[in-house]
Amino acid sequence: MNKKLILIIVIVLFALAGGFFLFLENKDSDLPQQDEVAIEDRINIELAKIKSIIEEDIREGRNFNDNEKILSGVDTLKALGAIKIVSNFNFESQAYCFSLERDGTKLCMDNEGIKDVNVFYCNENNIACSIFLGGGKEDYIDDDDFLFEEEEEEEEVFEEESGLTLEEEVIVKTTSISVYIDEEENKFVFIGDEEFGPYENVEIVNNEEEWAILIEYDDEFYVNLNGEISGPYLEKPTIEFYGNEVGFYYIKDNNYYINLNDRVYGPYDDLTEFDLNEE
Repeated sequence: MNKKLILIIVIVLFALAGGFFLFLENKDSDLPQQDEVAIEDRINIELAKIKSIIEEDIREGRNFNDNEKILSGVDTLKALGAIKIVSNFNFESQAYCFSLERDGTKLCMDNEGIKDVNVFYCNENNIACSIFLGGGKEDYIDDDDFLFEEEEEEEEVFEEESGLTLEEEVIVKTTSISVYIDEEENKFVFIGDEEFGPYENVEIVNNEEEWAILIEYDDEFYVNLNGEISGPYLEKPTIEFYGNEVGFYYIKDNNYYINLNDRVYGPYDDLTEFDLNEE
């Protein structure tokens, strides 16, 4: 065989071999990304399983935090790299939330489904992924010599910069609550320095010792009672005073229930059946 032809064949074979190894190298470089996708899928599958168990436990009135299947699922999520795992629930309203973080991605699930979130709203004081009703406190100056003129000037600057207009403001002991409205009539709640909203409607009820906020959001209702949040409710609850204490009643399955002093009374066919002195 011609030496020149042999040399050409050898060069071609080396070129093919180099291309094959380059292909293998590129294929291997894709594997971590495929593993990453697989982990995300496994996390979503595990969350869907946990969601199903949570909803079943809440319907049956069981504390899902003690469910061995959920605890096992949490261990699996931790093994997949999940951190900051938090859950909360309310048997009365059957509301729940469950959130986690992995590699900077925040995932949260509640009654509305599983979603990516920018802020962790699910915590011990709140039972939802996409809304926070507050409950913070702040220190304020309780002094007869306080310069109200200075406070009013600061308020005017805030309204001008934020585009919000003060609609209502109350101070109960050490908690200040303000309601603002924007040009589109969305309402925002400030509890201390924390801002919450926008909401469709907000109502504040208070005396010198206690306060409650009724919030309408996405055609559902929530009640923030001295920092404790209840809801969502499909029908609008009514906040009122029972003696010197603030509470609220709501309708569920055509029956009345009364939430007062961290207790729920009911069901009642009629509110006249409730006697605080007998409870």
